[in-house]
Formats: sequence, C-alpha cells, structure tokens
Amino acid sequence: MPSPPYFTPSDGSVRLSPWMHRVGAEWKPLETTLTEWNPGTSLDIAREFTIDLEQVRAECGLPDDAQIRIASSWHSDASKMGGRIFVAELTSRTVDQVRGELDGMLIGGRVHLRTTVTAGDAISIRDGAPSEPGSILFEDVHAIALGEDDGRFPVCVDDFARTPYDPDASWFFEVDTSDLTAPFIAGSVLHMNSRDKKLVAATVADSPTPIQRQLVQELSHSLASHLLYLAMQIDEAEPLGDPSDWPIGSLGATFALILRDANVSGTLLRAGIDAGARLRATVEGTTRRQGKGRAF
Repeated sequence: MPSPPYFTPSDGSVRLSPWMHRVGAEWKPLETTLTEWNPGTSLDIAREFTIDLEQVRAECGLPDDAQIRIASSWHSDASKMGGRIFVAELTSRTVDQVRGELDGMLIGGRVHLRTTVTAGDAISIRDGAPSEPGSILFEDVHAIALGEDDGRFPVCVDDFARTPYDPDASWFFEVDTSDLTAPFIAGSVLHMNSRDKKLVAATVADSPTPIQRQLVQELSHSLASHLLYLAMQIDEAEPLGDPSDWPIGSLGATFALILRDANVSGTLLRAGIDAGARLRATVEGTTRRQGKGRAF
C-alpha cells in the first residue's frame, strides 16, 4: 500500500503472526503455494494479532477514545469472488486471533488474504492525523496459490436467454466427466445468469451486506449439494475409491474427496423411491454440517 497522507502506527504497535491453516488436527503455516489442494476443499485459517491501542492512537494523532477496527477478507483471482473472514471493534490493548474458513466452493487459483486496521470514526483536527472514517492505518496482504499450477475454478457470467440453460435459473455447473483423470479446473465451469443481478453482485462484493452474505451462502450450499449428488452418481456407475488413487487436483480426486468427507457412496442411489426421496434431505444436511450454507 502506498504511504497514506497521514500518520500511521509503528511496526511495534501492530503485530500479526503468520497465517496458519488446519491440516487434520494440526495447525501448520499457510505457505504461498498449496500444491496438494483439491478443488472444493475448504480451508480453516487463523492468525494471532497484538495491537497496542493507546500507542496506535498516540502515533496517529487520534483522540483517546477513537474507534479502531481490525478486519480480514479474501478475494480469489480465479472465481472473481471474495468475502469477509473476520471483523472486530477493539476496545483495549488486544491480543487475539483472527479465524475463519475459506469456502472450497468459492475459491481457486490465487487467493489474496487482506488484513487491515482502520480508524472507525476518526475525527481529528491535528495536522497529519487521519480525519476520514475508515482510514487505513495498517495493511497486510498474503497471497496463496491453490493447486499445482495457477489454477482455475472458472466462473462465467452469461445471459441464460442466449444459452441452452433455463433462462430463469440462477446458475448452471458444467462439468465433463468423460475423463476423471483430467484436472478439475480444466473440466468444469460455473455459469452464472447475468439476469440474477443480486446474486452476481453478491459474489463480488468487497463488503457484503447481510442479504448478500446469505445469497452467497445459498449458492455455496446448493453447489456443494449438487457436487455431492454428482459424485454419488459417478461412484454408482464405477466406484471412485480413495482420493489418493487419482492425480492431485483431478476430477476423480475431487469427487472421491467429496464422498469421503461426506461419508457416503453411490450405493445410496440404488434404494427405493421412499429412500430416494429422503436422499435429498441427507444431501442437504450433510453439506450443511460441512459448513456450507445457512446454519441454524
């Protein structure tokens, strides 16, 4: 970030630990490249921070009661989506933790994690002090590359009235399952209907409203349920086996991982009509327990 035209805090008053991510029961450093990441896999991430509020206010020329806020967000170059990870108002010298989840249905390629410390209600008449609410006092950006290459979870915004898809559908997930050894990023694309302006706007909002967050949650839940059902269909035709049986990042590895995480298989599709009707509820509940969609 270029130097702003106002005072900013010293390095010692705002300290951030490196980002970590959870691998099984362990927390490990979040490297700049995760070569073994499979599309659709969510990432639990966290970092600690220490902020000396009195020192920050003094160094920036802010009033003693000035509101200070910390926030973290993410943005994916591939999916063009983004969202908030964490936000908090700080009231005293703080040692705390930023923690959140990057939804595997929405990330891909290169993902940027941005942490900012801002003056929430900065009003100061002192020369050189920030005077606008939301003035950025500190910024840190960490970029990670997901997969063995630049990676894509392609997202296309189309006018469905000009495509083979139903013109009133919000989205369509296109996938070529003829070769399950092919990279997931090369064999799939999420088409979004440009006519659903609210959903399209929600997926790219830097600071989403509560309604926009709900729309993105619903998209994530629906997409995760669709992929789980598709994985069961593939597994019913020919068992997928273990994710390690397939190349990293391939369609086969992704679908096998989806089944393993959900603890289901394609045999569920062979049940009778009544059991099949209950399967929808099973799929919906399974994906919700995995953190997709609206919680209750």
